[in-house]
Amino acid sequence: MLKNILIFIPHFRPGYKAGGPIKSIDNLATYLSGKGVKVRIVCLNEDIDGEIYKDVVIGAFSYFRDNVEVLYVNRRNVTFSFIREFLVKDLYNYIYITGFFDSVFSIKVQLMSHLGAVDNQKLIFAPRGELYPGALAIKKVKKNIFLYLSKFLSSKLIFHATSEEEQDCINAVFPGADIRCAPNIPDLKENVDTKSSYNNNNISFIFLSRISEKKNLQLAIEMVLDANFGCSLDICGPIEDQGYFDRCMGQVVSHVNAHRILYKGNILPSKVNKTLRNYDFLLFPTFGENYGHVI
Repeated sequence: MLKNILIFIPHFRPGYKAGGPIKSIDNLATYLSGKGVKVRIVCLNEDIDGEIYKDVVIGAFSYFRDNVEVLYVNRRNVTFSFIREFLVKDLYNYIYITGFFDSVFSIKVQLMSHLGAVDNQKLIFAPRGELYPGALAIKKVKKNIFLYLSKFLSSKLIFHATSEEEQDCINAVFPGADIRCAPNIPDLKENVDTKSSYNNNNISFIFLSRISEKKNLQLAIEMVLDANFGCSLDICGPIEDQGYFDRCMGQVVSHVNAHRILYKGNILPSKVNKTLRNYDFLLFPTFGENYGHVI
């Protein structure tokens, strides 16, 4: 029997700047569609930095690949009533919500779930690393208030963990919650030549990720600035938090080893593997990843 699954995710293809969740959902949809599952994805018509997608159909489901359709919607149209239309209609076997603190879809769905607007056994929430201790420590007060309110109704929620570690983190926040553990689906391997040796006089590091506090660029910069050996760091990835990026780079400007560190901008997903092979090491002291596609 063909199952129907609806996925809410703030940002999806052709976007890439939101990082891992886009890739995770793309790979998941590809896998499920190959198993005969009909997948529908609802997302914004913009990337995480607000850049509007070109050449996408707005306001109606459109073909993405076999058994996969995508509905792109303008941010201002994502209202409670818009989401409710998907929740109350008995069209989907499961509704999968990416992120726990996402204000575009997840928080709205949770509120409507708590108010009894949907059959909770159909809802699956994927925190995607947001309930790791390191991630929870960022904007701690705001998150703790929301979690305090959520705990009263957490027994109604089903969580998707992508590892036993993430399962433990979710259970630590929501003891006794209904957690289903299934690993992320990786990309197919791409055959790419790698460096066979490195130069001891100048070891090259790359930081490749969305630039936000959770990814801990600040520590990567401090490590390279304070290193007592020859090394350099190229920073690649979309700037999600401009204030955080400015603070990080402020450390560089005033340091004697400032020449070691450069920001190189975004890297298209199709060029990630070929970019990585030009460096000796990936330097990625993240506060927590449920998977880490770049790794």
